[in-house]
Amino acid sequence: MIGQYQAAYNERDAAAIVRIVPSLPEAKLKSSFDALRSYRVEIVEPHVSIDGSSAHVTCVRNISVNPRVGTPQNRSVKTTFRLRRAAATWIIDGVDDH
Repeated sequence: MIGQYQAAYNERDAAAIVRIVPSLPEAKLKSSFDALRSYRVEIVEPHVSIDGSSAHVTCVRNISVNPRVGTPQNRSVKTTFRLRRAAATWIIDGVDDH
């Protein structure tokens, strides 16, 4: 699931992101991606904790953003993904940065 999240963001695929994180607005994602030359996210040191139909993944997200206008930015963010099982798959209910 987290690998799909990473791939969808790296491809700037708003529809794929919304399938994984249904609470995100697809139109806003598309608009944000249109303003970028590139967007890269790398998930490092993931630690998964599953409790029945919910799970948490703690990790570090290394994010590189290169806007069409402005200065490229790089940052590393400690992150917790909150997941829940929905039918036969997992979805991301929330992403918390620390």
